Amino acid sequence: MALLGLGLARLADYHVRDDLREGRLVAVLDDALVDTEEIHAVYTGRDRAPRRVRAFLDHMTPRLRAMLAD
Repeated sequence: MALLGLGLARLADYHVRDDLREGRLVAVLDDALVDTEEIHAVYTGRDRAPRRVRAFLDHMTPRLRAMLAD
């Protein structure tokens, strides 16, 4: 709706990063709102993580590093 000019939206940076970069959206009150959420990956102590957990971590690690570097 924000892209259609129908009002303001409060969205996570990763949802609107391209739209902000391309000028389709404009940040409003950017300095007034500092909002973070922590992400935790917990190791259960097993010798090997299940393959689905390993696949998720292998997929997300470079993406999270790139996102945090921006």
